[in-house]
Amino acid sequence: MRFQFSRHLQSCNNANLGEKTISSIIGKNIDIDPAGTTYGIIQTIEFAQKSENKYFYNSDKVFVSNLLRTWITAFLLYGTNLENSKDTLKLYISPYLKEYSVYDRILKKGGDPFKRGNYPLQVSETIKNFVKFLMHLEPEKMKEFYSEHLPKNYKKWYYRLPTYVEIYLPNKDLIFENSNYFSINIDNYNVKQFNIIDTIGPKSSQPAFLKGGDLKKFMKWYESNESNFNYSNYIVHVVTHSKVMRNFIYKKIKDFEKNIKKEKKSKCNIKRCNENDEKCIHYCIRNSNCWRFNYDTYQKDEDGNFGKITSYVPGIPLDIKKSKLSENPKHSLCGKYKKLNKNKKQTKQNQTDKNQSDKNLKSNR
Repeated sequence: MRFQFSRHLQSCNNANLGEKTISSIIGKNIDIDPAGTTYGIIQTIEFAQKSENKYFYNSDKVFVSNLLRTWITAFLLYGTNLENSKDTLKLYISPYLKEYSVYDRILKKGGDPFKRGNYPLQVSETIKNFVKFLMHLEPEKMKEFYSEHLPKNYKKWYYRLPTYVEIYLPNKDLIFENSNYFSINIDNYNVKQFNIIDTIGPKSSQPAFLKGGDLKKFMKWYESNESNFNYSNYIVHVVTHSKVMRNFIYKKIKDFEKNIKKEKKSKCNIKRCNENDEKCIHYCIRNSNCWRFNYDTYQKDEDGNFGKITSYVPGIPLDIKKSKLSENPKHSLCGKYKKLNKNKKQTKQNQTDKNQSDKNLKSNR
């Protein structure tokens, strides 16, 4: 069996575009469960449509963590590469895939958890934020605020998206029964829920959804539950997080981390990553979104043990400067602009109320 693990797109926190909180004192704006920057969204769309990448994102079933950015990434990478544009994309919220956080370290020391950045919200809130993301993609809105950044075929891409996205949650024993899920109609954003019990949110009884992930445990869990997925593909497609992936790779590939440090000294940078400079491959993986690697459970590694990383491929080079410059405060999913847009909506509502009041006064004269 082969597992393909991909890192998520550039999140608002990656670009320091999260909400201003107490953490801003140390120079970091952090959303609790960040969405993606619009630059990251557009780059991911273009990345998934490249001829050399399409083949790798052609599954209608994707396993994701309980954090929003992996749902968004799975939708962008796989949504328009399905055989039939009317197909349903199914996302399985899976254990052992969540990113590490400050919360993990504090919890080990017995302190109060600091739940920002890599901590789940209640699933009902995450669903609302996912629907906001879907609405964010509407061609007219994107054209109005990001016309200079959009790919030429954006509208065509948008209308090839699947009609439905189904988001499945496991039961309290981490087993998928295919009865606990949300169904979202992309055409009208209508959300239906079936037997929803929040097993993946902040009150989950399963540490596998609250602590940093472990790909070895994930694969073991998957193999013990394989029959529940009715999964005919040879490759299991997974979207997870950088540190979870790197922790696994460091144990499997000797000197991987050492190579990154060496490459950094040899002046590897975004430009060399964009040029696919093979001398900088380790550095470019560490400094990119949507990078991926394949792991074959039936192949033997250098030491003769079953399980081998057969390939790893850099993704979209991190470009925080470009991301900040291109993010439009009037149409953004990032927390930094939340209050701005909230105030704008309030002002609009106040004006509507005033107009209505003036109308009523006139009619009463």
